[in-house]
Amino acid sequence: MWLRAVPRAVLGLVLVSLLSACASTEGERGAAVLPPEQRGAESSAGAATSATTPSGGARLPGSPALSEIRRRGELLVGVPNDSADFLRRTDGEYRGFDVRMAGLLAEGVGLDSASDVAFRRLPASLRTGALARGSVDVLLGGFDRKADGVTVVAPYVVTGPESRPVERLVGIAEGDARFRDRLRAVLDAAIADGRWAAAADETLRDRRPEARVPELSG
Repeated sequence: MWLRAVPRAVLGLVLVSLLSACASTEGERGAAVLPPEQRGAESSAGAATSATTPSGGARLPGSPALSEIRRRGELLVGVPNDSADFLRRTDGEYRGFDVRMAGLLAEGVGLDSASDVAFRRLPASLRTGALARGSVDVLLGGFDRKADGVTVVAPYVVTGPESRPVERLVGIAEGDARFRDRLRAVLDAAIADGRWAAAADETLRDRRPEARVPELSG
């Protein structure tokens, strides 16, 4: 009897030791796993870092307009319905200098200039209101610099004689400075690298030979 009892006692001690070791090991694993609250916080921090990472100018944290444009996958451009020199529709397609400028802006926010731009031809009475309603993201020409509810991005072309220049402006809804700055940078780059001049030569100078590059200072 005594000889049998000893192995059982020893076996009991061995089992206790093994269970203690397992408990200790699981405790270390548990400490390495973030609790739900910490995991959520870490995920949120990672998402925030990703959102603020530049991506060719396509992402613009803090810009409501660009967030909506990216969600929609299309840039809505309002243009005057009475400016055939700058935009006209032939064979079912829009053509002209304003089309090229809209394409440059679309590319600057990460969209395709050919497939991700939609134009809305607007009479004077509806242009600035279209921005406020969200019917368009950008206006090209056809509005006054001091129009209510509109933030001027920059002029995108100047016409008329030197003594009486006429600026055609890019406008957006007020309240989105980051979107304004992004579009302004896109125009500045297009002027600097020659894309603006190429667009003017190909689509505008035969109709408006006096058209010239704008100054974006200020």
